[in-house]
Amino acid sequence: MKSVILTSLLALVAAFGLGQNAVGADKDKNKTVTVTGCLEKNGDQAGEYSIVGSDGKKYGLRSKNVKLENHLTHKVTVTGKMKEEEQSADRPAKTGSTEYADIDVTNLKMISTSCTP
Repeated sequence: MKSVILTSLLALVAAFGLGQNAVGADKDKNKTVTVTGCLEKNGDQAGEYSIVGSDGKKYGLRSKNVKLENHLTHKVTVTGKMKEEEQSADRPAKTGSTEYADIDVTNLKMISTSCTP
C-alpha cells in the first residue's frame, strides 16, 4: 500500500514539474531578447541561421527585414522576438533539436568580422 501511495505521489510531482516547464516556455514567447554570438548557417532551408549566446543557449534565427546572410561567421548582437518553432509541410518540426528558441530578428549590430578572439 505504501509503495502505491509513494508511486502515485512521485508521478504527481513529476507531472507538476513538466507542466511548469511548458508554462515557462509559453511565457517567453513574443518576449524581446538580445543575444550576442557567432552567426552561423543552420539547416538546409534558405534564410535559416543560428547563434549561440554567452549562456550556451542556441537560438534559431530568421528575419524578413535584416539580411542575416551578409553576416555569416561574424560576431553579432541580434535583437528580436522569441517565437514558436515554425512548422509547415516543407518545414516539419525539428526532431532532436538543440535550439532553445527561435528569434524573429528585427535588429542586428556587427561586433566583429570574425568569431575568433
